[in-house]
Amino acid sequence: MCQVPASSFRLIISAALLCGIGVYGHNALLPQPQEIHFGDGNIAISKLSIRYTAEPTAEDKFAADELAARLGELTKSDFGARHTSKTIVLKRTGNGPAIPVNNDPAGPNSREAYSLEVNNDGVEITAPSSAGIYYGVQTLLQLVEGTGANATLPFVQIRDWPTLAYRGMMGDFSEGELLRVSEVERQLDTLARFKANQYYFYSEASIEFEGYEVVNPLGRYSKDDVRHVIKYARQRHIDVVPCMELYGHMHNLFRYEKY
Repeated sequence: MCQVPASSFRLIISAALLCGIGVYGHNALLPQPQEIHFGDGNIAISKLSIRYTAEPTAEDKFAADELAARLGELTKSDFGARHTSKTIVLKRTGNGPAIPVNNDPAGPNSREAYSLEVNNDGVEITAPSSAGIYYGVQTLLQLVEGTGANATLPFVQIRDWPTLAYRGMMGDFSEGELLRVSEVERQLDTLARFKANQYYFYSEASIEFEGYEVVNPLGRYSKDDVRHVIKYARQRHIDVVPCMELYGHMHNLFRYEKY
């Protein structure tokens, strides 16, 4: 798992995908897992459904729902409604935090580590936390080959873990044309697919604050907008980190008599 600067985010992703094609004779995986061993053969996705090994948490259900929705798009079927003898098993073995915490460790024993195996019996994703399960789901989706009734998963064994505990980008929400909330969601979706876990929300006078009615006309994000972004990110195991500039760039406030 890697750290990607915001300024070159799309360029690096495109280059990495192009460079990875054909390395194993299968889809490029980004970030490339720490350990990966492909076998001979594949399994049809049409033969699979999703199940848990324990009572699912809200985070487990979110990962399963996203997996079902995206597999449904790829196979052009109602993936979430089927029941089959072969399954994609989501096996969470612990209750680690869903988002980064202080002094979060990286490495093979971290809460974000996971293992993934695809064989003739089905698929199993194992992880100590909901974050690891979610990252295993993202890798599984990158493995899909073909579409519709021909969509398959190659036989493979994967062990993966982060080399960096904190991975993310900063969005500058201060001046000029700002992103709509729907565009922020698209950024978060992309970051989540590539296993980023932090989103720095840099702002100046772009957010509404209680008790500062004079400043609020400059605010283009409501408190509900910010709450929505935080919730949307947390579902995808991304921590929204506040980053606020109050003095250096606040010259616009001098237009108001109060200041």
